Order: sequence, then C-alpha cells, then structure tokens
Amino acid sequence: MRIWLTTDTHFGHSKMVEYCGRPENFSDRILENFKVIKEHDILLHLGDFCIGNELMWHLQFKAATRGIRRWLVRGNHDRKSNSWYLERGWDWVGESMELKMFNHNILFTHRPNPDPLYITKHGLLNINIHGHLHNSGHRDDEVPLVPFYHKLLALEGTNYQPVLLEKFIANSRKAQLIKEPNKFMSEETTTETTTEETTSTETSTEAPKEETSAE
Repeated sequence: MRIWLTTDTHFGHSKMVEYCGRPENFSDRILENFKVIKEHDILLHLGDFCIGNELMWHLQFKAATRGIRRWLVRGNHDRKSNSWYLERGWDWVGESMELKMFNHNILFTHRPNPDPLYITKHGLLNINIHGHLHNSGHRDDEVPLVPFYHKLLALEGTNYQPVLLEKFIANSRKAQLIKEPNKFMSEETTTETTTEETTSTETSTEAPKEETSAE
C-alpha cells in the first residue's frame, strides 16, 4: 500500500487558467494522471475538489480512480456534508489528518496550519503538508509560513500528477516544488508503506447523519 497526494484539483474551474497559468485541459490531465496509482493504494486529496457540477466531476473521478482508496481533507470549496462526499465515492472525509510515517509526525490540512508548535498524540509535529496557496503567492500572507514546518503541495509544480508521500517528504521545499517540478513527478517505486497510527479531525469512514450544507 502506498499513499499518493493531490490537492486543489479545482475540476471545472475555468479561472484557474487565469489565476495559476494552468492549461485549458487541466481537468482532463489531472484525471488521466491518476492512472499511475495502483489498485488498493490510497489517494489523499488535500481539498478544493471542484467548482460546480459536483455530481459530474465525482462520477468522472470515481471512474478514473477505480480500485483506489480515496481520502479527502476538506478545503474551503468543499462545502457539502461529510455524508454527501462519502456517498459519492470517498472512503474517508475530514477537516485534517495526522499520520506518523517515515519518521515524521505529519499533519495534513488544506490551509497551512498556523501553529508550528502544534502537538499531536504522537508528539511535536514535524511537518504540515498543505495545499491552498497554489503557485501564485496570492495567499502567502494568510499564515506566516515556517520553511522547516510548512510543506506546500501545488499541482502547478507537479505537472498535474499525484505525488508519492515518501517522495514528497524526501524532496519537499517550497522553492523546489514550484521551480523544479521534475523532482515531484510521480515515479514507480517498490517501497511498501504502512500507516503506523492515524488520527484525524471530524473523520468519517462511513456516512454520518446528513448535515445541512450549502449547495
């Protein structure tokens, strides 16, 4: 079992071409690139799945990730209830996730966590892997970023491919991610990964009672 990372897919969001310099066909490219992920691997999405046409994009996403376990850390554009997402193909949904893997205590969030001294059940957090900021720097002032702690994943720097967690940890520096995308392009690896411990905030492995949410 391997864990792959993606984030801020923004399927169907035409403004991403203007805001972040994405190609016109970025949605199709992202979906096509999921084919590198093998059956029973995990795809951990760090939020902002799509903008509009949510049912359509979820159907296409499910078809592109058949046989893969799908985890969603909700972003600011993921406004449905947990149960809504679970009923449409996600295996886990939450606001954040903590993992202890590869000798790191990792916090996964959409927005960067503002507290670099955040304490997890595993001890002092080593890194916060997050999305949200993209490659444009237009939100860099939302949270003071600490280079050794905050690790930005931006699809604009990965050639719109998912990235293996262990590869991301080994190479993650914000400047590299944006300026040296080849370091983060997905590669086949024989490394087997196991989750030692997992905790999360507002986690779900089965559909909870329906919550009221904005469409």
